[in-house]
Amino acid sequence: MNTSMLKGMTRGMAPPAAMAVFSAALMTGFPCEAFAQTPAVGIACTSGPSFNLTTRTGSIQLPDGNTMFMWGYSVAGQPFQHPGPVLCVNEGDSVTIILQNTLPQPVSMIFPGQENVLANGVAAQPEFSAGRATSLTNTAGANGGTVSYSFVASKPGTYIYESGTNPEKQVRMGLFGALVVRPTVGFGPDFVYNRPDSQFTPDEEFLTLLSEIDPYQHWAVEANPAANFNFNNYKARYWLINGRGFPDSIADNDASFLPDQPYGALVRVHSNNNERPPAYTHYINVGSEDYPFHPHANNGAIIGRDGRPLATAGGDDASFEKFSINIGPGQTWDALF
Repeated sequence: MNTSMLKGMTRGMAPPAAMAVFSAALMTGFPCEAFAQTPAVGIACTSGPSFNLTTRTGSIQLPDGNTMFMWGYSVAGQPFQHPGPVLCVNEGDSVTIILQNTLPQPVSMIFPGQENVLANGVAAQPEFSAGRATSLTNTAGANGGTVSYSFVASKPGTYIYESGTNPEKQVRMGLFGALVVRPTVGFGPDFVYNRPDSQFTPDEEFLTLLSEIDPYQHWAVEANPAANFNFNNYKARYWLINGRGFPDSIADNDASFLPDQPYGALVRVHSNNNERPPAYTHYINVGSEDYPFHPHANNGAIIGRDGRPLATAGGDDASFEKFSINIGPGQTWDALF
């Protein structure tokens, strides 16, 4: 087992317990269906191409019995959730995301890997104050401001969306989520990319979204939303998969005792003697550390990273097998197994 797993979910956890906790939590999950039809296990998509999101505050449960104050993106009209909804669209869709901000400071959304993003109908631009950048893109103003983002989802794959405003604070407070673009050019939604070697079994599709928490930052923001946390003192003390820690991570999606953490982290697959296409896992890291992640009993064939298929300059397959997947900050990996 990789030494990073020994951290477990809290610094104070004894190593044997940490190994059991983290290894059991390594299996993940959520199948991309309508928001109201969440499967018990597998990826749980909110389908587009148009979305209305709202920033909210709330609390999540942690494996040592603590609760933690968080910020998050939620579907408009729905309560706080962590992480934000998994937004699923098709290649070629004109995607629109209207963001309403209820927080007491400006917030925004950026979409790494998407091209020609518009904000309120014009090219998205950084914002400045006194000659200093305050946001990587256009913001929704504090306490009720709105902004509309749009782009064409031109390339299939796995992506992140997150706040581009004061990201060292807002992303770590929970303003992030996953964006999945399905291929349509000659291939259907049961393919990762527009290539025949990327087919997967649709009801065996999972998401592993890795994040971290320094509780001192969250306590400071809960006491004073305008607090300027000293990031020289930042030190992650909790590590979560899909917004949960073990044993909550292996509960079903929408478990009733986790009202604010809807996404489970359990992989359930069938042995099929190669009669069906392989299972598919999206790996995402929104934390500040490299996460060497090992799903027990499975090597993964890495077929794409950061929304791009792995291929040679001539277009030949360049996928490779990995026993432990070292996911860097901000990276996404696509794996078949």
